[in-house]
Amino acid sequence: MPNIVWSDELSLGIEMIDSQHKMLIRLCNQLLIAIRHGKSHSELQKLFHELSEYTVVHFNDEEAFLHGMGYPRLKEHRVFHAKLKRDVREYQRRLFHHQEIEANEVLAFLKSWLIDHILAEDTRYARFHHREEHLAKQAADQNGNSDTSSPSA
Repeated sequence: MPNIVWSDELSLGIEMIDSQHKMLIRLCNQLLIAIRHGKSHSELQKLFHELSEYTVVHFNDEEAFLHGMGYPRLKEHRVFHAKLKRDVREYQRRLFHHQEIEANEVLAFLKSWLIDHILAEDTRYARFHHREEHLAKQAADQNGNSDTSSPSA
């Protein structure tokens, strides 16, 4: 049974980001299952590496998206991302030094990272994005209506 489950509550309504969040959840669940089944340190290192690499791709894509829409809290969002990357690297370091990692500890971290981050920080930029889309559509509609309502010469 998966440890972290995607739900509509996590959906931002931004296809690229939602798709990447789903992939992160899949990678996290693979890692948690491996820890619970007592997989070798080398297998866990491999899974943490995959998660870490995909996290960098996701964060880069997300930050480029936020920059492209002029998100005013991009700097703060980058700070959250930097902390999360440091936390993942710390788990990798612990594995490299063959320190024990408990599944419940990793589950708590991953849930906090994914679920709390998506529900708090990511929904904030999603609301901004959807509001900007709505305003752009309204402006386009008004421009379209004003063109058709102009008297003919």
